[in-house]
Amino acid sequence: MAMFIAAGALGSIPVGTRQSGGIRRAYLEVGSQRYDDCWVPDYLEASLAECIGKEIALSLCRLDRKGSLHLCAIQREDGRIERLPDQGASLLSPMVITAFIWGVITFFTTWLIAPLFLIPYWLLTKLGIQSEAIFGSVIFGGLFISWMAQLVWVLFYSKKLSPKVRLQLVTQATTAFDRTV
Repeated sequence: MAMFIAAGALGSIPVGTRQSGGIRRAYLEVGSQRYDDCWVPDYLEASLAECIGKEIALSLCRLDRKGSLHLCAIQREDGRIERLPDQGASLLSPMVITAFIWGVITFFTTWLIAPLFLIPYWLLTKLGIQSEAIFGSVIFGGLFISWMAQLVWVLFYSKKLSPKVRLQLVTQATTAFDRTV
């Protein structure tokens, strides 16, 4: 996940393929640099077409190592900045989808780590404690801690799955020109 600014004269724009919310371009040429596999949102498409041959600066971000570049903001030669609108309000549905993915991951990892919970059962029987109530609370406590650790990781820290981390990077790229002025 990276964010950077490309500055120079914008070359011709190749024809792209339409995807939900934007157009995936094979490349964008800015100055002497060529950036392959760029996704241009519909919101910035017309502005980008107006800038062909002019000096501009583009704020781009890569959301994962192998993914495409996302255009987040354009600064024209007259200093005018056009950027994506704030996407914070649309965070709910990706969070729900991520929570569902977490549920699937948790289901499978619970089956994988369940045999490890036989170790406390073995220790409790060696200590002479035969109460199933204690064993149940030990098992539930361990599973609950494991589930919550996975949920926190998936929703807030995973660079691949977390919508919040992705939104922070897009917001950083969208407001990049505010910091350079």
